[in-house]
Amino acid sequence: MIIILGDKRWRFPDKQIKSWDSKGNIEYQNIHFEFKRKRTKRGEQFIPDNPNNFKEDKGFFRNKNNKNLQDIAVKEIPIESTPIESTVKETPIESKKISICISAFNAAEYIEECLDSISRQTYFNSNKNYEILLGIDGCFETLNKVNLIKYKYNNLKIINISKNSGPYIMLNTLISHSKYDTICVIGADDIMLDDFLVTNINEYKESENFVVVKCVNFNHPNKNDRGCEYNPGGTIIFSRNIFLSLNGFEIWRCGADSDLVDRFKRNGLSIYNSNKVTILRRIHDHNLINSEKYGIKSKYRKNIQKLIRERKDTTIITRTVTENAM
Repeated sequence: MIIILGDKRWRFPDKQIKSWDSKGNIEYQNIHFEFKRKRTKRGEQFIPDNPNNFKEDKGFFRNKNNKNLQDIAVKEIPIESTPIESTVKETPIESKKISICISAFNAAEYIEECLDSISRQTYFNSNKNYEILLGIDGCFETLNKVNLIKYKYNNLKIINISKNSGPYIMLNTLISHSKYDTICVIGADDIMLDDFLVTNINEYKESENFVVVKCVNFNHPNKNDRGCEYNPGGTIIFSRNIFLSLNGFEIWRCGADSDLVDRFKRNGLSIYNSNKVTILRRIHDHNLINSEKYGIKSKYRKNIQKLIRERKDTTIITRTVTENAM
């Protein structure tokens, strides 16, 4: 087994690893867990799963938790230090005016981090033509939190309704009130990475009518406890005009985002699945997918999935919005 330490590699005998493992050593659990999952071969570079325990230094990974690793190493393997070139290229993008729409319910604990991540977008360094439409869906706790922090954010518009109507009626309402044709929908508990808009607006070209953003789940509150990468239907960028021509979201309590993607496809419009992770999706007890009534295994959601499969018409008869917005 090889540990990378600065510009050197240290090989540890299997006997030492087994000793750590059998003793249940805290140091082993916290520091060497990544190495337990993958044994590197000589000449390979090890990429740890948990970046919280490492920092990048001259192209290699340095373990900052235990400076005495070399004391128990049995063999030193010198390697040449090769600088890593940045793979991030600045690509000129067309400046688009954008409306970011967020439906919030039971989000008092998460909404500030979500809004902070929006305000950090590098896209706004050269583009001030944007708005954040935050819809508070009958939740006084979230409203009180937002009233305390709203001074921090530019171009923030708050729409509050006194009675909970569900995320999709709220999103229909927000998009109906939006100023710009490019619409971005994210969750109130999501966290944008700094290049979220730069990456995805660059991918939102005239030839594509819909971008499904790539995300990675993390188990709240540990952002390093991450799951799989995928493209959920709920984090999306699309044209307001096309959205309104289809009469928006269904008024279901779940699954209407996947239905919207399906209706775009059925109308012959292009769907682009982003291939770069640009958003962290928080998994917590209040997620709709964990709800007993509307969650993944619920009868309600299964009925919605059946409706989507059997649907023939792609345009909703009436777009439903709330008239009680303040």
